[in-house]
Amino acid sequence: MTDTRALFICDEATVPPDVDAQRWSHRDVIRSSGDTPDINFRAQSLAATVLSVIAGTRATDLVQIASYVYAADQLVSRGTETDVYARRWRRHLTLCIPVADPEYWSRQELQSKLRGVLAFLTEDEWEFHFSTSRSTVRQIPLELHDQELLESPDTVVLLSGGVDSLCT
Repeated sequence: MTDTRALFICDEATVPPDVDAQRWSHRDVIRSSGDTPDINFRAQSLAATVLSVIAGTRATDLVQIASYVYAADQLVSRGTETDVYARRWRRHLTLCIPVADPEYWSRQELQSKLRGVLAFLTEDEWEFHFSTSRSTVRQIPLELHDQELLESPDTVVLLSGGVDSLCT
């Protein structure tokens, strides 16, 4: 049973008229800029691990989608304290998200995978509507602190790839 139906409009995304006309028990806006942003699209304290700029519109879109999903999940509670049988545990969450490549993110197989992963993780029903981002900035800013590197690394060693055995 899903009584909670929430619509989230992320950073001035376009809301399809048929979605806008539906009845929503919760309707909210999620902002990443302005005077009171709800989420922060900045990666901090990565100077020791990141040696170059993270670029790519789809990678940036994915980080932003994940951020909006996290914010939406936190903004809508599950049931009430008196719902001891968790009858109102599941929610229907709809997000209208601006991205650089809405055609890519709107593909049926990708939508199905996004919904499937999130349904598995949260037990909720997720719906996405993607529109073209109005933002001219298509890169997540990295706030790197000045740090002198001793050398230019040429190898990566994964902890769970054998190095963890050295920790015993």
